[in-house]
Amino acid sequence: MHGRFESAADLLGECIRQREGADFPNEKVRVILRLLITFFDDALERTAADAGRTFAEHFDTTVADARAALG
Repeated sequence: MHGRFESAADLLGECIRQREGADFPNEKVRVILRLLITFFDDALERTAADAGRTFAEHFDTTVADARAALG
């Protein structure tokens, strides 16, 4: 699953550039994509450990935890 997500990273990068503009720095695209992959991996681990919640719920919790840690 992780491999498929990484394969989609190029498409996600293009979506980011379409949204932010062609001059959006590649460094920022890479950071955003790496964060998404990290959140995805963490949510997968949480789902494996706690199947009582959906992947989407774990993903939301992962993002909330990151925001709290960085906020």
